[in-house]
Amino acid sequence: MTLYRQITLIIIVLFMAGFIGTVTISTANLRLFLANQLKSHAQDTATSLGLSLSAAMQENDLPVMDSMVDAIFDRGYYQSIKVVAADGETLIERRNTADNNNVPKWFTRHITLAVPHANALVMSGWKQTATVSVASHPGYAYRELWNNTVDTFWLFFISAIIVLLLGLTGIYRLLKPLRRVELQAEAICNYSYPIQENLPKTRELRTVVKAMNRLAGRVNNRCTEQSGLIERLREQAGKDSGDRPR
Repeated sequence: MTLYRQITLIIIVLFMAGFIGTVTISTANLRLFLANQLKSHAQDTATSLGLSLSAAMQENDLPVMDSMVDAIFDRGYYQSIKVVAADGETLIERRNTADNNNVPKWFTRHITLAVPHANALVMSGWKQTATVSVASHPGYAYRELWNNTVDTFWLFFISAIIVLLLGLTGIYRLLKPLRRVELQAEAICNYSYPIQENLPKTRELRTVVKAMNRLAGRVNNRCTEQSGLIERLREQAGKDSGDRPR
């Protein structure tokens, strides 16, 4: 694997690690926040509904109580609202079993949210006449968690593409002198001794290019000296052969 591809792989792995870490931390924090919000939401609703039902409970006006529960249930995110009399009889019960979140099933299976339940008393004077039980629907929380994950993914994806393109362009320009060094080494093997005039600005690469230029120059000088010596020896041998008596 080339150095260019190794650096590319490292960049991708680092972005993946950053994405997983960021999603894990942000999802955990948001999950805790939403769980507290759901708990507070359920308790506030149970308390206010308990106070509202007290007057109707004193008059034993079940239709009015039913209308109050429907008004609360229809306008809010609730999984269930139940009104139970002091003797254990269920007076009113509303349930919402739909998901209402448009979130993939695999996401809700891996990230669980406990459904918070809250209770409040319905009083008639100083006497407890019923209990209101409210359970918030986790669909809104799941949708917020999913949207947060999707937004984080796209943010990292777009950032990764931009950084990857800029980084790979910069790396290609930085590694370009190494390619010229490779070609220079191959040329030396083929008895050609080019000198790189354009030195890279990076100190380490600049040192390598200078070393290759010195090597090419010295090998060129040595080969030139050897060629000159061979030529002189050849001329000397020719003179010696011509001076021999026949």
